[in-house]
This record gives sequence, C-alpha cells and structure tokens, in this order.
Amino acid sequence: MDRKTSVIGITGGPGGGKTTGMSRITQKLGDYGYRVLTVPEVATLFIANGVPAPEFSPEQIFEMERIFLETQLFLEDEFLHQAENIGNSKILIVCDRGALDVRAYMDEPQFNRLLDARGLSKVSLWRRYDGVFHLVTAANGAEAFYTLDNNKARRESPEEARALDSKTQNAWLGHPHLKVIDNSTDFDGKMRRLIQSICRVVGIPVPLEIERKFLLGSEPDQRRFPPYEVVVIEQAYLLRDERGIRPRIRKRGQDGSWSCFETKKTGTEVPGKRVEIERIISLREYDQLMAKRDLSRRVIRKRRICFLWKGQYFELDFFEEPNHPPIFEIELTEENDCVELP
Repeated sequence: MDRKTSVIGITGGPGGGKTTGMSRITQKLGDYGYRVLTVPEVATLFIANGVPAPEFSPEQIFEMERIFLETQLFLEDEFLHQAENIGNSKILIVCDRGALDVRAYMDEPQFNRLLDARGLSKVSLWRRYDGVFHLVTAANGAEAFYTLDNNKARRESPEEARALDSKTQNAWLGHPHLKVIDNSTDFDGKMRRLIQSICRVVGIPVPLEIERKFLLGSEPDQRRFPPYEVVVIEQAYLLRDERGIRPRIRKRGQDGSWSCFETKKTGTEVPGKRVEIERIISLREYDQLMAKRDLSRRVIRKRRICFLWKGQYFELDFFEEPNHPPIFEIELTEENDCVELP
C-alpha cells in the first residue's frame, strides 16, 4: 500500500481557536480522504485533571515541562505506530500543540538543558512535523471575542495571552513550514485560512471559500463521478441550555469509524457577530447527548459525497432522513467566480 502519513502541529496563544480548529481539520481533511488522528494537548490533559500548573520555582517548572515534553513525544510516537495498523493510505496526525511549545514556558538556558538531557536538538524536533500552524490569540486583534470558556486549564488575562502568544510563536522560529494565522479576518475566515495552509503543506488542493448550493431534481449517476469519498453524517440538536444556546451534535464517519463533534454558537458584544465553539467528543458522549436531544427537532441523516473536479471542491448530500432532494454545494474563492458544474 502506498502510505502517506503526515504530522502537523496546531499551536497558538490562549483563546486562539485551537479547539474549533482541531474539529474543523478533522472534518475537512476527512472529506479529502484522510483518516485524521488527533494527539491531545498534554498540558491540558494534566492540569484539567488536577495536576498543579507549573508556576513555582525554576526547578519545579523545569521538571514539569520535562514531563510535558516526554509525554508529548511518547504520544506522538505511539500515534505514528498505530497509524501503521490503519488500512487508510492517507493518514494525518494532528498534534494539539507540539514538542517545542515547552520552550515558551522556560528561559533559554533551561530549554537547552532540557534538550541536552534528552539528547535532542531543535532540528530533531522540527523534523517531527511536516507543518506547524500558529493560531494567534483573539486578545491580539479580536479582543471582543477573547474567551477562556472552552478550556478550564486556562486563566490568562488579555495582556498575559498576548505575551504568551508571542513567546509561542518565537519558540517555533526556524521550522521550515511555520504558518501564523492572524485575526485579520473574522473567525470563519481564520479557520478557512488554517485549512488552506494545511492543504498546501500536505499536498492537496486548497479548499475554496464561498458556498453556492443547488437543489437537484433527481439523483445523479454515481458511476460517472470522478474519484470521491463518501462520508455518513448524523446530526441532531439538543435542548437549549441556561443561556438560551441550542447545541448541535454531529457524527460523521466511514466504515463504522466515527468522529463526533459538539457545536455551540453564541452572541457577542459585536452586533451581527457570533462565536462558534466546536469540540471533538467521544462516541460514548455523543450517544449520551443523543439521548437528551430536543425531540421537537428531527434527526438529520445523510450521505455526503466529496470530490474534486477541475480544481474545484464539491460536496453532494443525499438525505436519508428527513426525505429531501439532494443538495449540491461548491465553495468558491470570490463571490463572482464562475461556477462550472460537472
């Protein structure tokens, strides 16, 4: 089998959109035929489960960051090993932060001491990642959207977030494929630029940006399609929470292997703007949430065909429930781009 396993790191300052970014990557790259494996953030794994944050003496900080680095390397190596046992020929391992993130939390002598203790170098750590993508904190350029609600292990003020964001960027300087995704657009634009940058690094066509949808009168003949991927999707809505937000859960997969997501859209102080927070959930958590879904809203089940044609990215949804004609969708670069249908 011609196997291609790519490894990328998603890093950034607090409140940069990493949680939603990881979710978007899993979905979008899955549409391109990739099996996406996600390595969890080590610091959050420890701190969110009761381990004190490393903010004591320099020696205590060094010891905690050593543990973080060794755990990071162990997890990445194990995920690479497991990738060898997966049948899919295209595998993407997405690391929630990467090995060099520890550099942002130590002074340079400490960091060099840590590398020497493990027989590592910055170059050897760079080689572990095909690309590294830094999501700039919302505290720098999108202050109205800065929030720590989706990560209980974080508690930085906007000023602290900006300082840590800068240190994290600098920690990765020298990597051959480092991309900084700033807040020069709205959040959806930021996520599109992230996906585009990843596509360039892993060598697949860049997804386009503006959606056009077409309602089809009949089902097309799939035998005449170009090469495509089929994704099965189930989607449901939960009851509104105490803030009036109606979460959405979605399960999508192939051949009995599933990725599950929860999405919440909240209002902000900026008129006409909403923050979308999306997180990856387990299949068990999805099933538990499905049992609490809003019974007044129908469950949507559909089969999505994703393919490229003449450099354009198409999605075709066939609805199993509720009964609905197929919907054909294309993403464009500009609003006035010519749409040439297959």
